[in-house]
Amino acid sequence: MEDQFSFLIFGLIILVMIVVAFFKTSQFENRIAKEIQKKGFQPISISRRWLDFDEGTASFDVIYQDKVGLQHETRCKIRSYMYIFDGDLYWTRPLIDQPKEKVAQMRYEEKRSILIDGLRSENQALKARIEELEKQLASKKFL
Repeated sequence: MEDQFSFLIFGLIILVMIVVAFFKTSQFENRIAKEIQKKGFQPISISRRWLDFDEGTASFDVIYQDKVGLQHETRCKIRSYMYIFDGDLYWTRPLIDQPKEKVAQMRYEEKRSILIDGLRSENQALKARIEELEKQLASKKFL
């Protein structure tokens, strides 16, 4: 009888620990999302790394979008002492925005792409007009 009671208590303790771990994970994810938004970025994915083996921290893989729309990946760690006390938040790679040179290059390539697409469509329209004129010339029917 005493063994069954011990087993029941042990099971309840494990269940409580699991519930607390998932609750704290949700709190940590919200904290990370707020930190990303505070820097002006948009969080895309925040997922817990359960088997990180870094004692005393909760680790998360983070994907966020910068102001230009590019996605970045990093890892975030939060000091957590037995899920009771929350500590500092650390980034393995700091949250970064694209350098101005990269943004300028992207804008140049975007404008260049728009111009090339415009020239291609104009070229197709001219080819169609040339074919039409060649058919008229072949049939010797002029406007």
